[in-house]
Amino acid sequence: MNKIFIGIGCFVAGLIVGSIGSIQLTKKSIKQASQEEITKIRNLYFGDKENQNEKQEKEMSKVNRTSSTIDKFDAKTEAQYEKYSAQYSGDKKRRKTGTKPYVITEEEYINSENDQKGLYYFSDGVLADEDYNVIPNVEEIVGNANLMKFGENDNDPYVIYIRNEKYGIDYEVALQEQEFAEAAPKGTVRQHPVEDED
Repeated sequence: MNKIFIGIGCFVAGLIVGSIGSIQLTKKSIKQASQEEITKIRNLYFGDKENQNEKQEKEMSKVNRTSSTIDKFDAKTEAQYEKYSAQYSGDKKRRKTGTKPYVITEEEYINSENDQKGLYYFSDGVLADEDYNVIPNVEEIVGNANLMKFGENDNDPYVIYIRNEKYGIDYEVALQEQEFAEAAPKGTVRQHPVEDED
């Protein structure tokens, strides 16, 4: 009878040790697979370090092309742009001068007393608000260099949080895989999101 209990005890002990081992192995393989996936996604968007400067130059040229288009506005459009910019830049009373936008953590974003706005950054370099209005003053609102920092957030590599102290606003910027024209609903695409003054 003792041999039966000893046999059953050894079987149960082996079962427990085997279960713990398989759980640990499964955790390790899942963690490794997720890390490989994150690395693949990061490389997809940012490339390896050798190609990163080239990619940044391409992104900057897209921004420069957008900036040159903005420079062609006439005086009325410039006034409308200022009105829109003030709307998107928050309360003018809280403005601070000389402070560039910078990346913050998700926790800082959540605990912030600043106004908060969501933006989309599309694969073709277009930055737009949640209503698909194109943000023409990217450098002033979120900073072009900050848009190269996707993938640094451990919780979500597709989201970065940017603080603009000048306007007292924190932005949650979500990276989109599509180009702007593909993602924006038909009939809502506005290249110059300004209201007409009548």
